[in-house]
Amino acid sequence: MQNMYKKAAEFWAELRLELLSASELFADGSSNQIWRLYWASHQVLLPYLSKMSLYEILWPLHTSP
Repeated sequence: MQNMYKKAAEFWAELRLELLSASELFADGSSNQIWRLYWASHQVLLPYLSKMSLYEILWPLHTSP
């Protein structure tokens, strides 16, 4: 799971750079909507992956005799 979190973080960093490049093409202000969607998705996915990673670490401790 930690590997998945790392890959997701790398994806979001790369996506951010791509969106920065693409947002330069939008002079009409529509890039604001792109950033709102980017950060909203970021705020949902990465904390979820972090919690799942923590769950995988703690669950075996909970179920061990």
